[in-house]
Amino acid sequence: MWEKRTLWENAARVPLVIRAPWLAKGVGTRSGELVELVDLYRTILDVAGAPEPAGDSVPIEGTSLAPLLGGGGEWKAKPALTMYPRCPPGEPDWVQDSCIHSVERTEFAYMGYSMHIDASDGCSYRYTEWPAWDGDTLTPIWSRLKAVELYNHSAPCAEGTVFDCYENTNGAAGAPKQLLDELSAALRGANGF
Repeated sequence: MWEKRTLWENAARVPLVIRAPWLAKGVGTRSGELVELVDLYRTILDVAGAPEPAGDSVPIEGTSLAPLLGGGGEWKAKPALTMYPRCPPGEPDWVQDSCIHSVERTEFAYMGYSMHIDASDGCSYRYTEWPAWDGDTLTPIWSRLKAVELYNHSAPCAEGTVFDCYENTNGAAGAPKQLLDELSAALRGANGF
């Protein structure tokens, strides 16, 4: 897990603490909602009362977490997405990830998209897809999946810590097609793919 260069739960889960004492309703509150780090920029602008920059050529992503700081409010229903690339494009050693700091994003071979989600079967999963990466458009090529990962986070833990039990065996190969289709649709649909 050094430098969190994976899409497993231990790397994707990040504790988040926001202190805004001028928001009296939010002082001392906790939320179990899933949020994304991309939400932080809009949250800072919102909580600080600052306007969004005008005239930027790149749109601002994310959703302000301000409704959660008031002790409630409506929140987005989509799962939180985590992304991580794999490169270089050479086969078969596609799992090497040491290039993340030395290769331009146009040269990535694959981009992993992962989410933690509660499925219709009552279980909680970490689901990941590894599509090929189009370096020209900086978008995934969903028709060229390299791999799919599925880890059941509802399975009982016989020994060790909870995290020791979660992601030792990829269950994608033996999972029902209906479940994989549901999770794939949630991953792609909830994030605009």
